[in-house]
Amino acid sequence: MNHTNILKALTSSIILLLACTGTASAQMETGLHTCTVREVLNSGGYTYIRCQEGPREIWLAVMETRLEIGERVSYPDAPPMINFSSEALHRTFPEIRFVPGVSRSGAGSPESAPEAEQGGVYAGTDDSGALVFTDDPAKAPKGSKRK
Repeated sequence: MNHTNILKALTSSIILLLACTGTASAQMETGLHTCTVREVLNSGGYTYIRCQEGPREIWLAVMETRLEIGERVSYPDAPPMINFSSEALHRTFPEIRFVPGVSRSGAGSPESAPEAEQGGVYAGTDDSGALVFTDDPAKAPKGSKRK
């Protein structure tokens, strides 16, 4: 299975997990970040977003979403993936965050994410750097955060 298919399966699983635990608006109330869109790349069913968040630039990835340069968007906390290689874009991102969706500033629910809540879901990276989402505290990676 190639990286793109693994990523699509992981993202689908995350969205399903979120849908099974409640509504995204409740999760978005805590751990919400806001940034300004500087670059948008659509490829392989995903939108890669280069954002300016305060003094730093970050990369986000969401299911394909239409965004404009200069838009302000909000997104929930998500652990970074380090040295993620996108086959579709033929590039490696030193650090990128895969999030269930983004919402335009002042908008209600996030774009590209179903109504979902992460009440009780732990998110973090394991010792190998793999992204882990679980509702079992015993299986939560060290340093993970409860959403």
